[in-house]
Amino acid sequence: EIIRDDYESVELFCANGFIYNDRYESQTTEEKRIKLTCKGDINKFTTDEGEVSSIKCYDVRVLPPIYLSETPMEGCNKYWTLVVGQSYGKYGSIKNLAFCYDFSHQQLKYVSYTAYPSKIKVLEQSQVGQLNKLGLDSGTSYVKNSIWPHG
Repeated sequence: EIIRDDYESVELFCANGFIYNDRYESQTTEEKRIKLTCKGDINKFTTDEGEVSSIKCYDVRVLPPIYLSETPMEGCNKYWTLVVGQSYGKYGSIKNLAFCYDFSHQQLKYVSYTAYPSKIKVLEQSQVGQLNKLGLDSGTSYVKNSIWPHG
C-alpha cells in the first residue's frame, strides 16, 4: 500500500506495462513508467491519461530478457556472463540473476542471484553484491535451446 498526501506523486515501473482501472473500464498500456498523482478523492490517482482507481503490472508471462555482460563475473573470464534483468535507462536497472556459461561445451558453470520480496522490487541506481558491477550490455535471442548475443 502506498500512502501519499494530496497532489504528491509516485513513479511506478513495470517491464511489460500496466493494467489499470479508470472510471469506466480496465485499460492496458505498454508504457514501462507511469506517474501517479494523489487526487483529493479517497483511493483515486490521476495520470496523464486521466483518473485511476487501481493499477498493477501487466504480466504477459514471457521469458525474461537475458543480456550478455562485457564485465565477467568473478572466475568467469573464459566464459560468457549472462544476466537476467531489466534496464530502465537513467533510472537504473534490476538484475535478478547472472550465470557463468561455457558456450563451447554448453555447460552451466555457476549462478549468482539477488533475492527480492515476491511482489515489490525497488529500482535503484546500484545494487548490493556481485550483480551490481555487471552490465546489461548486449541483448540476446533465444534459438531453440540456445542463447545468442546480438546488437
